[in-house]
Amino acid sequence: MIRVVLAALAIAAPWAWPVAWWAELPAHFIVWTRVAVVLFAVLGVLFGRRVEAGAMLALLVASWRPGAPTGVPAGDGPAWTVASFNVLTSNGDHGAVTGWLAQRPADLVGLIEVDDRWMAAIAASPGPYRVAAAVPRRDNFGMAVLVARDVPWPVTVEDVPLPAGFGDVPSLVARIGGGVPSAVRWVHVMPPVGSWGTHARQDGLDAIARWARAETGPVVVAGDLNTTPWAPSYQGFVRDAGLRAAPWTAVPRGTWPAWVPTPLALPLDHVLAGGGAVVNSLHVGDGMGSDHRVVVAEIR
Repeated sequence: MIRVVLAALAIAAPWAWPVAWWAELPAHFIVWTRVAVVLFAVLGVLFGRRVEAGAMLALLVASWRPGAPTGVPAGDGPAWTVASFNVLTSNGDHGAVTGWLAQRPADLVGLIEVDDRWMAAIAASPGPYRVAAAVPRRDNFGMAVLVARDVPWPVTVEDVPLPAGFGDVPSLVARIGGGVPSAVRWVHVMPPVGSWGTHARQDGLDAIARWARAETGPVVVAGDLNTTPWAPSYQGFVRDAGLRAAPWTAVPRGTWPAWVPTPLALPLDHVLAGGGAVVNSLHVGDGMGSDHRVVVAEIR
C-alpha cells in the first residue's frame, strides 16, 4: 500500500500551501500523478489487488479540484496577437531568435531575459519590428518589447517595475490605442526556490493582480509566471486579477524545460486576459536554444 500512501501525499500536499512553501510542488506534476494513479489502479485490477485499485480510483476522483477559470471563444471583434518568449540570457543562438522575428510571429513581442548582447543582435537584424522599449540587464530579468512596424494602432510602452524580493525588476506595459484599446503587461516573477523565492514570487503575483484590477479597460498579462495552472498560487492569482487563460479547447502544452517533450514539460509561460479581452487561442512554439518555449496568443 506504499503506492497509495505516496499518491495520497502528492494529491493532498498542495492543500497545505502557503503554510509550507514546498507543499505546492506536487501540484505542478498533478498530470503525471494522475497517470501513475490510473496505471496502478489498472495493475491492481489485473493482479487481484482490488483494495489498492479502489483506493487509487478514489484518489483519482479526489485529485480533481476546481480549476482556474478559462476564457471562451470570442466573437468577430478585431483580432491581434501577442508573443512572450523567455530567451534565456546565456542562450547564444541569437540567429534562431532573430530568424523567428523576421517571420513576424505577432503584432507585439515581449522578450524576457535580454541583456546587451541580445539587444545588439536584435538591432543588427531589425526586420519587421521596432524596439518600443528595452531594459537589458546582466541577470535574468532584462526585458524588451518589440512592435511590428505595420501595426496600425498607436502603441506606447512604459516600465512598471515589479517586486522581486531583492528589489524591483522590469515589467513593461504596452498601451494600445485605436481599434483595440488595451494594456499588455509582460512579467517575469521570481522562481519559487525555497521559502524566500516562494514569498518573492507571491509578492510579484499580488502586484500584477492589483495592477490588472486597477485598469479600467481590457488587459493582457504575458510572461514567465513560474507557476502552473494546477497550482494554488496560479489559481488564486487569476481569480484575484480577474484574468482568464485560453479556452480548454486550445490544448495547453508545457513550455519549460524546452528540451522535454511538450506533454511532459511544465506550462510556466502564460498569456492571460481580462477586462473584456479574451485569449482566443494559444500556440506554443520552439525553444530556439532557450530553456523556455515561446508562446503566441490571439487576443480579441
